[in-house]
Amino acid sequence: MIDSFKKDNGITLLVLIITVIVMVILASISIGLIINSNGIFNRTYEAKDKATQVAEFDRGQVNDFKASLNYTEEPVTITYDYNYLPNDLLDNYAGESSSYNSNGGISSTEVIDESSAKHGKIFRFNMYNYQDRLNSNGTYIVVSTETGKKYTFSFYIRSNRSISMSLGHNNGGIVIKTINNEWQRVTGTFTATSGGDALRWYNNGEKWNDGDWFEIYSVEMSQLDSLNTETSVKTYNTKIGTLPTSTRTGYALDGWYTLPIGGTKITSDTRVPSTNTTYYAHWRKTY
Repeated sequence: MIDSFKKDNGITLLVLIITVIVMVILASISIGLIINSNGIFNRTYEAKDKATQVAEFDRGQVNDFKASLNYTEEPVTITYDYNYLPNDLLDNYAGESSSYNSNGGISSTEVIDESSAKHGKIFRFNMYNYQDRLNSNGTYIVVSTETGKKYTFSFYIRSNRSISMSLGHNNGGIVIKTINNEWQRVTGTFTATSGGDALRWYNNGEKWNDGDWFEIYSVEMSQLDSLNTETSVKTYNTKIGTLPTSTRTGYALDGWYTLPIGGTKITSDTRVPSTNTTYYAHWRKTY
């Protein structure tokens, strides 16, 4: 029995020794997998290094691409437009169809109610081909000016088709514009010379066809106190900062807006948009 007990213990001890040896071998292999040149640690570091290299390469490519295009961040030009002013020359009659005179080519005039228009009306001038004339057919309002004084005008206009028109005051304030079926605001500032007394809307270089028409509304013209426009160059998405201030006899500046009529009022905290933008002064009569 004793011999059998010794024999069993010997086998157990042998198994234990073999187990320990196997565990040591496995441990050595595991440590090798972790720390040798092909181990997990080294592979992790290598992967990280490669990721860093790729990121740096990508950044380098972007920078090279920008350099190849002579890339610079474009500044944004903000224009502050003082031109849209309360009317102090036309208020009494710009809203009356009888004030619009024909200079040929007008078959009839229509008045369309429109609450958003300054005078609550849109004026439509129905045209026809008058003697194949390429210029000077349309309508005008008599507005006297004083030589050497500065004036501004503003109105909205559209036509049933694309056509070049001569617009504005004939005493130094003519603007040539291509008008189409989308509303456009036309504004201009000029110093009066001499020899003209009409704010006009004429064709320019092409004749009217039978059935053509154009419409205008919110016609305004004011004498200026050296007001026009000013610009400021800003960086995209920064705050606009200090807004221009100005005074005008008989008026108070209510603020700057995204549209000449209505729109959203901006503040010094308004963010600079991504493209060149115009903001409009809103004036309020104080007398």
